[in-house]
Amino acid sequence: MNIVWKSILKYLGAYWSVLGIGMLISCVWDFVYDDGGTVPLLLIGTFLTCFGIFFYVLCIRFWQVRLREVYILLTTAIITSVVFCSLPFQLYGRHLVGVDAWFEVLSAITLNGLSVLQNPDILPHSLQFWRLLLQWLGGLGVLTLGIAILPQLGGTGFQLLKVEATSGTEDLASLRARHDVGWAFLTLTILTASGIILFALQGLPVFDAIGLTISTITSGGLHLHPEGIAIYQGVLFKETLIVYMLLSAISSGLLLQALKGDFVAPFRSSIFRYFVGYIIFFHILFFLALPVQWSEMNWSSILSYSIQLVSAITTNGIHSLEPLEKYSNLILLYFIIAMWIGGMAGAMSGGIKFHRIVLLMKQIRATFHRSVHPNVVLKVEMDGRFITSSTISDVLSFLSVATFFTILLIVVLVWSGLDWITSISASVAALSGGGLAFGGLSESGSCVNLPLHVKVLLMMGMALGRVEFFAFIALFSRTFWRS
Repeated sequence: MNIVWKSILKYLGAYWSVLGIGMLISCVWDFVYDDGGTVPLLLIGTFLTCFGIFFYVLCIRFWQVRLREVYILLTTAIITSVVFCSLPFQLYGRHLVGVDAWFEVLSAITLNGLSVLQNPDILPHSLQFWRLLLQWLGGLGVLTLGIAILPQLGGTGFQLLKVEATSGTEDLASLRARHDVGWAFLTLTILTASGIILFALQGLPVFDAIGLTISTITSGGLHLHPEGIAIYQGVLFKETLIVYMLLSAISSGLLLQALKGDFVAPFRSSIFRYFVGYIIFFHILFFLALPVQWSEMNWSSILSYSIQLVSAITTNGIHSLEPLEKYSNLILLYFIIAMWIGGMAGAMSGGIKFHRIVLLMKQIRATFHRSVHPNVVLKVEMDGRFITSSTISDVLSFLSVATFFTILLIVVLVWSGLDWITSISASVAALSGGGLAFGGLSESGSCVNLPLHVKVLLMMGMALGRVEFFAFIALFSRTFWRS
């Protein structure tokens, strides 16, 4: 079947209009702080809102979206986001211009956390809020994908953008999908509102409470201050921060079920129970490797260390209350592995997704048993459903491709002049959306000092990690564009 371009334009138009409205909302902060930055947002926001509405109305009768349209839609949305969303920064003309503006916008929209801003405070509050809001819009896009689109594409729900629908059709535009998009918006709105209230009640300024909530609940990880979260203190603050980072790594489908009143739904999921065990196991390894005197530890210091590990597990990128340089190479390796794995499928966090690791372990276990008992028929099962061999093959292929691109980016960055530690951490941070980089990139906004070609390479890694590797490869395949 031919690609339905008007359906793509319709959904892109809706997306562009939402971006434009977000710019207009960001202008409100200029009335509060009166520090400028409104004119670029007002001009571009008005244009983009009208531009998006025009294409949406023009193509409103077209609703059919299949796998190929989703691939094109995701890629085009990210590319146009970089262009349109950076225009307010470009027109403002200070601090974020050229490639730096593209880098910052792409990092926000892909929920990455890498930044070229060493001191975000220098931006007017309206532009700073727009930078933070891009994370929220990116998180909403991930939630919409996880709640409304992926269940329609994949009956198993384990392989991102894998067509295995039980109905035998690739049509995504069902009534249920449109209904659940509203639930996706409501889910993120409720989580955001609750986080803002909790942080504000602990004494954070309202602007900081909003920005920190957006950065944690979406796993975006962008900061408002060069000191990161070190300027905030208190045990309750640290506990709240950890909880909201963990929420960003939970499957959007499970969050949706809990929001609808089924609070035990997450605990019925074996993936969720495995994920909880994985977090506990990594904490045990992490604290055993810490070179500290346990007699000097208290609950507050334990939480401070836990924040850094949870930030890596959830690919959040929030700066630790302790400098990264103090950790041993073994602990830095834990961080890299945690970022590479990431959160659950359908969650706002990045990485290759914990589901795939569980399936890999189950397949290894089944292969081992077959080698010992050749006549025994063993099938891989997940939450009462048998996983087909084709799905397992797809997962193994994905892991192979992800590993290949990670190694490729590491090698290219080393050739570009970065040291090995910086290259490895930056590659994993970019591709996984983790945002935590070591070596020469451990400071807030340190990406600003990178050569231009390295910034471009990291931008490609950020886009590739969020779009998904197979979608990227498919776009360069001749068979993808054939009718």
